[in-house]
Amino acid sequence: MIGIYAPKPNMGASTVARQLALALASRAEPVLLVELDYRFPSTALCWQLTDEEQSLERAVSDYLQKPTWRLSDYVLPGRGHSEQQAAEGRFPPGLSVLLPSGLWGFETFPPEPQTFVGDLADQAKDLAFSWVVMDLPSEVDSVLFITALKRLDLCILLCDGSLAHEILLRQRLELWNQLGLCANRIRVRYPVKPVPRMTRFQMLPELAVAFPYVRRMPAQGMRLCNSRTYRKALHQLIRTIREKGEKG
Repeated sequence: MIGIYAPKPNMGASTVARQLALALASRAEPVLLVELDYRFPSTALCWQLTDEEQSLERAVSDYLQKPTWRLSDYVLPGRGHSEQQAAEGRFPPGLSVLLPSGLWGFETFPPEPQTFVGDLADQAKDLAFSWVVMDLPSEVDSVLFITALKRLDLCILLCDGSLAHEILLRQRLELWNQLGLCANRIRVRYPVKPVPRMTRFQMLPELAVAFPYVRRMPAQGMRLCNSRTYRKALHQLIRTIREKGEKG
């Protein structure tokens, strides 16, 4: 299970999560993309998947109420109109998603059970998903966020190359280390922007992958970015993930 995390909003964590899931699915490996950031459900809105019945909110709500809870009832593509979407080619082969609907609102989101992410991971294995990619919220006060960190096999940390962002990220890492969370990590610089020479010299040796800044990312539709440089960065990231997994 892989998490994508950025310590502040608008860093591109959701974009990296979507593109990584699409790249893995394109290799004929079943992938489940989970967006835990129900406060700002960018993937659900970007892909126009606002299904109230098959959503993260409904899954959490039913998890608290139903003794027999099945992940397969809430992932897309699944029942009903989502089957038509899959037939129309909207969902790439091998890709499934569990997303917030964006319709409930933060105030009406059900209580967050501590065991939800663990059961989700176990059922994802039973459903033969090779990968579970989690788009993590930047806020650290969520029960789902903390429990996800405990279950992740690998966490990809995004850094934009600025000194202020580097300091913020280090503070997050110190907190995680104190709590014993998510020891297996990869640092990724995204997007690549000009930074001071000294900052660049200090940071680059610590970063595994550098993503280019792409102005025209696919706004809608589930497809990979057509930038060769971006795809190359994705493939490099996947290789790094596999190497990290083999060593672990």
